[in-house]
Amino acid sequence: RRASEGAEEAAVGPADDADEGAADDDKELKKVFLKLDAKGDGLLDQTEFLKALALCGSAFDQLSEKEQEQIFKFADTNKDGKVNLEEFGKWIAITKENLALFGLVDADSDGFITEEEWLSVMKKMELGVSEEAIAKAFKRTDANDDNVMNFIEFFRYMNGISDEDGLFKRIRAWVRRMFKK
Repeated sequence: RRASEGAEEAAVGPADDADEGAADDDKELKKVFLKLDAKGDGLLDQTEFLKALALCGSAFDQLSEKEQEQIFKFADTNKDGKVNLEEFGKWIAITKENLALFGLVDADSDGFITEEEWLSVMKKMELGVSEEAIAKAFKRTDANDDNVMNFIEFFRYMNGISDEDGLFKRIRAWVRRMFKK
C-alpha cells in the first residue's frame, strides 16, 4: 500500500509543480499589468499599453505609430478601446508563441528571416502552395522592402494584421495542429 501511495504522490507531484509554475506566471503577469495600469482602473488604455510595448524592447520599441495602433487593436480583442488583464495575458502568450516560431524560421539566428529561410519552412509545411505564392507572401510581408522579414513583419503576418490571399489562415491552422500534438 505504501508503494502505491508513493506512486500516487509521484504522479501528483509534477502536476502540482506545473500548477504552481502556472500560478507563479499568473502572479507575475498580474504584477506587470498592475504596474502598467497607471490609472488603477484594471484596464490599459492605448498609452499604457504602448508603455508595455516599449518595455518589451527589441522590435517593439521601433514600431511606427500605425504599427503601434495595429498591435493595440490586435490586443484589444473585445474592441472596447482598452486592454484588460485577460486580453493582456493572451497578447503576451501570442507574442511568446510568435517569438518561438520566429526563432524556428530564422535558421541562422540573425534576427531576420530571409526569403530562402521562409521558402524552406513553407515547403516543409506542405500547404499545397506554389513557390510563387510563397515568394509573393514574403514580399508582401516585407513591408519595408529590405528583403528580410523582421519580427514585427512576421508578427503582423502570423496574426492576420495583413493577409490578402488566405495563406496566413493555412499557416496558422498548421501551427495550431503542430503545437497541439
